[in-house]
Amino acid sequence: MFADTLMYTGRKVFEREERRDDVPTRTHELMQPLAEYYVNEKVYANPKEVCALVEMSNGEGFFMKELKDRLTDEQIQQFIDDVWIFVEKKDEFVSPIVNGVLATFLEKQPMSHFICRLYESDYKNAYDRILVALEDDGMHSYLKMLDLYHKGDISYALISEYMNALWGLTDEQMLLILPSLKENFPQEKESILDFVMKHRYWTEDISECMRSHVRDLLLYCQWVAENGFGIRDRRVIFTEV
Repeated sequence: MFADTLMYTGRKVFEREERRDDVPTRTHELMQPLAEYYVNEKVYANPKEVCALVEMSNGEGFFMKELKDRLTDEQIQQFIDDVWIFVEKKDEFVSPIVNGVLATFLEKQPMSHFICRLYESDYKNAYDRILVALEDDGMHSYLKMLDLYHKGDISYALISEYMNALWGLTDEQMLLILPSLKENFPQEKESILDFVMKHRYWTEDISECMRSHVRDLLLYCQWVAENGFGIRDRRVIFTEV
């Protein structure tokens, strides 16, 4: 199966020690033939091959880079049509390789149609996971979900699932999303605090702006309000109320 070859080749990228500047050359040498085979042999249109790709445990970003300028909209659509079969089997659908295709060809029409189709077909959990995978520096996936919430199309529960699935946010991303969460969901501050604590944006190296937001969340929590004192941690001290 093509998926087996792709996974094996992906491991070969780091099979031997390479200087950092040699990695792009090596990955190109290894992945270019696979990208050509994928297109020439129409792997994208073979349901069994697509099934194996969908079930891969990683998205093989090196392969996606080689594939980027090789697929037409029609070929992408053929791949997505086969992927949809798996979406319909389970609303919990998630696939690193599909996320990789979406991220690589996001500006292509079949991709935007696929994302809209997920939402319109009420596969909200799959839609949520796709938006997490496509989140960018400007937090546009979050903004899209916020817009849907204000339209009454989704509940906070789905936004909470999105937050729980996020990982590795930068300080800049956190400064975009945290004030917005507090402003739009004032009744969910304890849930938002859980989100902040997961990302450890409560340590001493956060900015004063972020510290202010975190302090506000901490003082809102019931157990803090009942005891009437601040939080003392070996890395950060919040003053007494």
